[in-house]
Amino acid sequence: MEDVSTTKKGWTIGSCNRLEWLWMVAIIAVGGVAKGYWGSVRFITEALFGPFSTAVLGGFFYIWGILAAFSIRKFGASTLTMTVGAYIELLAGNPFGQMVYVYDFLEGLCADIAFLLFRYKLPTNQTKAVLVAGLVGVITRLLYWPEQIAFFGYIKQPPLTLAWLIGSSAVACFFWGVATLSIYKALVRLHLVPFIPPDQMPAESQAKIS
Repeated sequence: MEDVSTTKKGWTIGSCNRLEWLWMVAIIAVGGVAKGYWGSVRFITEALFGPFSTAVLGGFFYIWGILAAFSIRKFGASTLTMTVGAYIELLAGNPFGQMVYVYDFLEGLCADIAFLLFRYKLPTNQTKAVLVAGLVGVITRLLYWPEQIAFFGYIKQPPLTLAWLIGSSAVACFFWGVATLSIYKALVRLHLVPFIPPDQMPAESQAKIS
């Protein structure tokens, strides 16, 4: 962990320190490759099983932006990592083409807005942290739906089908949000994330400090 004395104050990525920038680069690289390969998985499953598979599997794309939000805690971290990561995603073989830049930008922005609603804090209480993480996933997904309706033709679906798609994707993204929290906590235990103020750390990390 980085010493608190080297941590810059501020609520946007303009105040990020060197370690936070390096961490975003790591998410860009790893997330870009992962999303590139996952795009092929989504493309195949959607062709085989229709849009309902996207409702479940699509949440994987959001975890990288949410992970950036959880670990950096500054507005713009998700948007930047997702947008820049789109370039690596395309190199890794994402089949959706240049529009990935638009998709990733909006996915990152939605994650930034979702976590901002919780003031960029995760409760130290485990149950509350799980709830917040899940809701960040849900809100991110719901904020992104207008883009999918506009670009993917979901507006042509019958109202009940569209409602089912939106509802099932929101439920799935609750669990994707919780999965991101688990990844984040594992990284905290390994001391691989930038410094987080003690009052914003998971409970087990606070115990190590005290």
